[in-house]
Amino acid sequence: MSDQKPGPSRNVLLGVALRAARGRAHFGLRELARRVRANPALISNWELGQRTPYVVDVAGILGALGVTGDDKRRILQLAR
Repeated sequence: MSDQKPGPSRNVLLGVALRAARGRAHFGLRELARRVRANPALISNWELGQRTPYVVDVAGILGALGVTGDDKRRILQLAR
């Protein structure tokens, strides 16, 4: 029997990545929600790992935040 605890879920890792990207872009939650036409509570749930966004939603968020390159690929991989 293993004493290893499971690591954070993929949803949590995705949420942390989305929140960090939003912070780097200096966007508030409401401003991002306005730009991607989503409810701020829904984006908050995504960032907290409580709900799973569709890949297309993640791509829209990354576009609004100006995330490109390796960061974009890494975050989209978490969303798949």
